[in-house]
Order: sequence, then structure tokens, then C-alpha cells
Amino acid sequence: MGLTLEPPANDDDWRAFHDIREAVLFIGRGRIGVYDRNHPHDRAPQNQCLLLKLDGRPVGTVRLDDFGDGSGCLRLVAVTEREQRRGHGRALSDLCDARMRALGFHTLKVNAAPEAVGFYEKLGWKRQLWDATELAGIAGDCVQMVKGL
Repeated sequence: MGLTLEPPANDDDWRAFHDIREAVLFIGRGRIGVYDRNHPHDRAPQNQCLLLKLDGRPVGTVRLDDFGDGSGCLRLVAVTEREQRRGHGRALSDLCDARMRALGFHTLKVNAAPEAVGFYEKLGWKRQLWDATELAGIAGDCVQMVKGL
């Protein structure tokens, strides 16, 4: 079966989706009690919440946002701590690229956590400020990056 990238299909998938994001991106960074499991952007029709599964077991998450101009953004990218450094982040990136390319996108954007910038650079991303207004709140320390497809 291997790695797949698919929308959450049931309550268990949604629970795993939120558990992974909260553990890795919020609790893991000392942001306790601020994660919103009902954030409206997760249900917006132009956005796709996706689970990375390894042999059917959830190991990562991403939300793909459509900006409506041929560009999109990877949001809240996370791989469980247990599965990090095993190539799953690279696979997640490749699967996102293929999915977005198939949908006609030509550019991807991301607000990268400072510790993830090197990872993104190895995958061909370039540092580029694309919307300074996004660098507020929990994204205040992020580095904006862009990648052509």
C-alpha cells in the first residue's frame, strides 16, 4: 500500500488529522490550548485538508489552499514525530506537487517554520516574501517561500 495522500474520510481520519497538527505544530512548539479544531479555513471549499497515510495509518497532514490565480499554499504541514526523518516529508511534498500540478497550479507557497527552511530549500523552494500580512500571530516567525511546478 505504501504512502497515500487523501482527504479525511471519516471521524477517525478527522481526529487523526487534528491530533497530528496539534501535537506537532502547536503542543510541540509550546503553544498549548490554542489549536482550533473547528477553524473555518479547514472547511472552506477552495481548500483541501489531506492526510498522509503509511499503509493506511495516518502519519502526516497538509492543507492545500487555492488562491484562485494558479497559485496555492501548503498550510500546517506536519509529520508525526515518530515518522520524521524517514523520507515521509519528501514524499508528502512530492504528492502535493503532483496533486497541485494535476489541478493546473503553477506556483506553490508556504509559510515555513524556521527549523523547516533547510528542508524546503533541499526540495527546490526559494525564500520569497509573498504576503507580509500572513506573518502575524502564530506565523510571526515563519519564512515565506515559493516553488514553481
